[in-house]
Amino acid sequence: MNRILTILFAGAVLGTALAAEMPEFSGEWAQDGPYTRDSLQGKVTVLYFYEEGCPRCRGRWPDLEQVRLQFEKDPVLFVAVNSGNDKRTVESYAKSVNSHWAFFVDQDRSFEKQALRSEISLQNIYQAMILDPSGNLGMANPSNLADGIKARLNGAKWRIDPAEVPEPLTKAWRAFEFGRMAEAAPAIRQAQASSDAKTKAVAQKMADEIKALIAKRIEDAKTKVAAGDTWAGYKLYDGAASAFKDFPEARPAAAEAGKLRNDAKVKKELQARFMLEKAREMLASGKDSVRQQGRMGLEAIQAQFPDTEAAAAAKALK
Repeated sequence: MNRILTILFAGAVLGTALAAEMPEFSGEWAQDGPYTRDSLQGKVTVLYFYEEGCPRCRGRWPDLEQVRLQFEKDPVLFVAVNSGNDKRTVESYAKSVNSHWAFFVDQDRSFEKQALRSEISLQNIYQAMILDPSGNLGMANPSNLADGIKARLNGAKWRIDPAEVPEPLTKAWRAFEFGRMAEAAPAIRQAQASSDAKTKAVAQKMADEIKALIAKRIEDAKTKVAAGDTWAGYKLYDGAASAFKDFPEARPAAAEAGKLRNDAKVKKELQARFMLEKAREMLASGKDSVRQQGRMGLEAIQAQFPDTEAAAAAKALK
């Protein structure tokens, strides 16, 4: 146990806060992405868990692609979640099935376990879940996703009507809508100086929306800290600083997050989170001995930091 603790504590780094409603996407993306749980608020997100080695799963992709196309103009994101393979394998699979979904690499299957409370296998070859605009995650019929999406579309909306968006800003607009601000930022800045009035107006509208989002995150963080919930405040500050790092309005959030790292509760949560990330790396190893160390690491987190978010996630991974 001491050896595992030494490995897991080897340096303190910042981590992404764990989700309450659904797991955070804390791994790599093989196609499209990255997306975060927070960036999907106000939209519908379809999660499709599949088994790569299943011929029936492979044969379903043409129909799944048709569902994506059916809702292409709606505020809906389609995410395929693999079952335990590495990024290169998932990239190859996505190309082979000719899918334009986003593909999330769940190599250690932690996302799958936390979301489904079970594992995808050849006996349980595919499952679907849908996240509604309010952040409620529920099961869906993988053979009839269209009806499930329609039932949850109420309340889902674009921040800017796509009919307003000129073609040169389409890619940046979609990145903006789904929270990929780093991708959107260069195009927005360039378009703000455009000689085309429509392009310039839409770019300014996106910039104003982003400023409002940052301001709300900072205000919410202040409220949490004032109420004594320093960890929740830290997550909001740090999330804003990370998501909006290319915008000067987010600099105060980064500064406040830096101050809160000295808070006792925040320190404890960050240490536990770092241990969890190291344990997850071990669990994704191809060696049984390393995976066993990862399982011991999960036990160590629960023993040392029982009241942290990371401990709750570790328990779900066992």
